[in-house]
Amino acid sequence: MYKYYSVDIKLLEKAQKFESFRKQCKDYLSKHGRCFDKFTVVQHDSFIGYISEHIVRLEFLEKLADSECKVYSWDSQFDMRKIIGAVNSDDASLVDYVQEYFYDKYDIAIETSDKIFEIDVKSAFTSNQPRSNWNYQYPVIQANKVGKEYAVLAYCQGESSALINNVVLIGYCEIKQIKQCSIDKKGTKTERGTINQVDNYHTLLNRDYRDIDDLISIIKNSTTPSLLIYSEVPYNERFKHFLPFYSVRVACGAFIDGGVPEVDGWIRGADINVNVNEGLFAVRAHGDSMFSTIHSGDYCVFRRTSSAENGDVVLVQYRDYDPDYSGKYTIKRLSLVYGDDNTLKKIKLCPDNDKYQSIILSDEDDFRILGVLTQVVPGMTDKKDLSGDTTNDGYCIHCGGPIKFCFGKESPKYFCDNPVCIEASKRSEYNIRFKEFYCHKCGSLKKACYNRDICVALPICHDCWR
Repeated sequence: MYKYYSVDIKLLEKAQKFESFRKQCKDYLSKHGRCFDKFTVVQHDSFIGYISEHIVRLEFLEKLADSECKVYSWDSQFDMRKIIGAVNSDDASLVDYVQEYFYDKYDIAIETSDKIFEIDVKSAFTSNQPRSNWNYQYPVIQANKVGKEYAVLAYCQGESSALINNVVLIGYCEIKQIKQCSIDKKGTKTERGTINQVDNYHTLLNRDYRDIDDLISIIKNSTTPSLLIYSEVPYNERFKHFLPFYSVRVACGAFIDGGVPEVDGWIRGADINVNVNEGLFAVRAHGDSMFSTIHSGDYCVFRRTSSAENGDVVLVQYRDYDPDYSGKYTIKRLSLVYGDDNTLKKIKLCPDNDKYQSIILSDEDDFRILGVLTQVVPGMTDKKDLSGDTTNDGYCIHCGGPIKFCFGKESPKYFCDNPVCIEASKRSEYNIRFKEFYCHKCGSLKKACYNRDICVALPICHDCWR
């Protein structure tokens, strides 16, 4: 559902001043031999961009007010008086500083305790009501800029591009998803009869953009501490106050064979408001095929069963390989299609994320339901950034909880302060290898190697450090 925001005269006046100042910056940079790209010279681009970014920033500030997130814009890190002075006085000594400000790397940044989300706010003018079947041309050159993970699309609506009445917030899209869209080449005609001035990704409002509240949920979840996983608990507490936590591969393999899977750890039921019984177990989700019901890194509590009802989210073993789980296992929503005579005609395993295809099962398929989802517990989002600092946010390799990694060889800290994890750190196996873990460079889930001399204390997979 699109969100509508009215624009008052004060915001229009500020946008006009901003547009005028941006033009001064362009003239200043051009005079001193610093070129600028196509997207900084479109008439009223700075005007509608300022309005859209202002509205989007307010939306984030309001929705994240109850969190510890910091919301700021690109220009907040600059001394604007210094930049204005340089442009007005034609001070060539500050041209590098002005250029850095002018070529923004993002529009809005949201800093959590774990990472920084860099967001690109895209704007367009329309005198009509935006429709779900519209497309938006996203410049290829902008999608390829390093750093930004998400784009938020907003239409400025009014009588003309200089007289805006409303901002219509369409939603957000992942930059990596935009890169999967088809490209309308430079010089080709758009659906509205205009000519593409550059190569553009052909994004669709009803296919590629999701409600911005979903993005806010992702950001909030990234600040949620990881669930505490206990390596050992007393036998009389197991399946009574603690439920087992497995990897998807281990759980599926053992359940299919009728055996008891090897436990990776134990989760206290009280920590997730679950009444523990012997039929419950937890696994950790990977990938975004079930977004926004399940985020990558979430903990999923399942009730062990071999049957399910239409619409249930199920843990399944089937014939095809699922890259999210590196095997023939998947978490999907069950869809049972019946004919007019109430006989079952088709079984589908459906993703909640519409960028993925449903899996249609036939009578010949070896298809087994292993559990039905009962609860989702937010986990830490995948960490994919590796700074060059001496310390960096990371995760304990035993429980997955957030910690600060020390890179110094004297006392590498790669376990958190949980007594259970400290005890686990004494095991010799942790001096040789990691268990399943997210590589800090590529972000992928692998059996990451640990080598004290090469990687110090970072969980970096073999492919990245070699």
